[in-house]
Amino acid sequence: MIKGHLTVQAFRKKYLGQYAIPEAVVLAGATALLCYPNMFLRIDMTEMMEMLFRECEADYDYDGLCEAKNRWNLVFSLFIATFLRAALVALSYGCKVPAGIFVPSMAIGASFGRMI
Repeated sequence: MIKGHLTVQAFRKKYLGQYAIPEAVVLAGATALLCYPNMFLRIDMTEMMEMLFRECEADYDYDGLCEAKNRWNLVFSLFIATFLRAALVALSYGCKVPAGIFVPSMAIGASFGRMI
């Protein structure tokens, strides 16, 4: 992960240093296209973390998250969400748009933890 990030940063410094706005637009468009089909990436990150950290008790069931019949579909969807979010965080960290790393890291951990 660190080597990948360093490679992206070297590429960004060498080729994209003067094109901050087009880079941000392309990253936003690519993120929207890649993330929309997945139900865990489509919603807000903090809402997703709240949903995934919650126990399956009482009447709480977000879109079949706690049903046993949906288990393998959800595991696959969470695997895709974990992989895509980690890749996009590594790719977008260092872009010239102010953003944090703490909440995306928590969201990656929440999706990985629910998957397991």
